[in-house]
Amino acid sequence: QRGDGVTIVDIDDPLNMVEVSNLSDIGDCFDLKINADDSRVFVAGNNTLYVIDISNVTNPTLLGTLDGLSSEVFSLAVIDNYIYTVSDADLLCVRID
Repeated sequence: QRGDGVTIVDIDDPLNMVEVSNLSDIGDCFDLKINADDSRVFVAGNNTLYVIDISNVTNPTLLGTLDGLSSEVFSLAVIDNYIYTVSDADLLCVRID
């Protein structure tokens, strides 16, 4: 179903964008941040935080999840080795290495 997951799009030609890949087993995505230094994407979705490796954009790989957050994560920020998430219930800080 479209609208679920993370889709990578080639925008070399903005008038003719092409879908490169889709990681649909993530479900709803409310926010994401890309760390271009190491090709990781951090995704906030439902009650879960996802970490995806996009070093091969045609085959993105789910590296890990943090499940069971107290409520839906609507926004996140990545600063140095930390992810900060915001929901309607709390603020969470997670160290990533």
